[in-house]
Amino acid sequence: METSVFLIPGLHGTAALFGPFSSLAPRGFQCQAIPLPTGGDQGPDALAARMAETLPQAERFVLVAESFGGPVAARLAEHFPGRVILLVLSNPLTTVPVPFPAGLARSLMQSRRMPVGAVAFMMAGGDRTLAKALLRELHSLPPETLKGRLAATSRSKGNYIPEHAGCRMLTLLGTSDRLISPAKSRKILAPIPNNTLVEIEAPHLLLQTRPAEAWQAILRELKVGEGQGAPERTAAEGALDR
Repeated sequence: METSVFLIPGLHGTAALFGPFSSLAPRGFQCQAIPLPTGGDQGPDALAARMAETLPQAERFVLVAESFGGPVAARLAEHFPGRVILLVLSNPLTTVPVPFPAGLARSLMQSRRMPVGAVAFMMAGGDRTLAKALLRELHSLPPETLKGRLAATSRSKGNYIPEHAGCRMLTLLGTSDRLISPAKSRKILAPIPNNTLVEIEAPHLLLQTRPAEAWQAILRELKVGEGQGAPERTAAEGALDR
């Protein structure tokens, strides 16, 4: 029986960047990206409520979210008590990364003059191809949608995860994240009783640049959740290395 893995994207809100992660899904796991709605209120509560109505049917599932998708996924999990096997947050939004007015930030992000090198440095560990892909998705968003998400980001408070963490959690922090401070995130997330925090040498776009390491952490946490303790190595983890 396959385990459904629903993927919640970051600020760009599309399924386009999950290819590297989904392609490494071990046998028995079926990934499906769930785009963020582009209309209406772009705050995490409103987005989670709308997504809960259209989430594919699954008795139990893993919920994986990155960056801006973190607060959305934390709230989304509350709509499915007992059904989320594991909530995985990759470099979740815990602090306001860019303290610019939403309108100005939107204009900068969607400007065709935005330097690819700067985006690669901040988000992708220098990977210009990944940075270009991210910019394409941001450029395709309706301006008001991106502005709404940036406004929600500017109102973000780090306590959103402890307030909404009602299921087993795994947090992946990229130690080379230049957008959101790993140290600040660690301070907020480490005290959560039902949360395992794993640090990976990775930039902000961790799922895209270190998908194998992300899967290894997820598989180990799922094994622990089954009450089998942390194994030396699972067969699926070994397959990821080949």
